[in-house]
Amino acid sequence: MKYYIIAGEASGDLHGANLIKALKKEDPNGEFRVWGGDLMHDAGAKLVKHYKDLAFMGFLEVVMNLRTIFKNISFCKKDIETFQPDVLIFIDYPGFNMRIAKWAKANNFKTHYYISPQIWAWKENRIHQIKRDIDQMYVILPFEKDFYEVKHLMPVTFVGHPLIDAIANRPKLDVKTVYTKYGLPHVNLQIVGLWWMRARVCRLIRQCGSCSLLTTPPLAHWKPSCSGCARKTHYCEPAWRKPACK
Repeated sequence: MKYYIIAGEASGDLHGANLIKALKKEDPNGEFRVWGGDLMHDAGAKLVKHYKDLAFMGFLEVVMNLRTIFKNISFCKKDIETFQPDVLIFIDYPGFNMRIAKWAKANNFKTHYYISPQIWAWKENRIHQIKRDIDQMYVILPFEKDFYEVKHLMPVTFVGHPLIDAIANRPKLDVKTVYTKYGLPHVNLQIVGLWWMRARVCRLIRQCGSCSLLTTPPLAHWKPSCSGCARKTHYCEPAWRKPACK
């Protein structure tokens, strides 16, 4: 089969790469043409556009790059027509992907969506376009299945969160290896963590002043020993451990 996959973000590149690897196990002769990143390329796909060329954040940046965005949409349609895939697979990135899906459905391409846009959080009205333009939706969160099937009467397939596989596939490193790999000093990380937490709590207490937080256990015993100490240090001792300064 011929697969055309569109991912416009780093996370989509990661999940797309794992998807390609899984599809290759079922379809060793599959041909993959993708919009994504280095991970999808390394998984054996032909990279058409890198997601770094598609990343426009914020209203102003989008407006300033409208010509580029519309050129990308036009190029994508032409590239799909030339490649003639058996299936289009969209990975999140709804602003771009839903435009392509509308065109693809009208031109009789099969449209599959892997990792649903978070329409349960915002822009729920997109459900009408999804029902119209997407042949098969694959969701990764358990409640999304009920959201689609119960609330909006659209059948979907729950496949589980891909990060579980991504974490499982990461090489296991012991503490000594981490120290060596990243050039870290050999210190007790638990002690460092406790010191940081204590310093953070003290900073928060100084910011809160006399608010009710100071009377709430276990913070009731934690306060700067005196105003002078609070100004001069980045941390403080519990009042019951250090006598107040005169």
